[in-house]
Amino acid sequence: MTHHPENPKEMNTGRDAPEKTRWYFRTTSIVVALCCIGPFALPLIWLKPEMKKRRKAGITLLVLLLTWGLCFATWKAIQMIIEAYQLLQSISLVSKIELKRRGSQVRFL
Repeated sequence: MTHHPENPKEMNTGRDAPEKTRWYFRTTSIVVALCCIGPFALPLIWLKPEMKKRRKAGITLLVLLLTWGLCFATWKAIQMIIEAYQLLQSISLVSKIELKRRGSQVRFL
């Protein structure tokens, strides 16, 4: 015999079970998103229901500081590449001038 509750409220409708976390709110998904798209993943952190606001603010600050640091390092690297390119151009120009001078002095038999 199966028990049939007379009160419909006693029936298990599946609402009693804990709600499963959606895949995009899982910690692994958020970490992967942060690594791939950086600060564009911050809305996932702010929309995650289980996380406290203080923790969200801390992670946001950390991500923004890291983003700023990486942008600054990229800017400095680009400046160094431009300076190195300009130095190579000036060396190349000097060596061409040297070859022209030597070419007029050196005679081939």
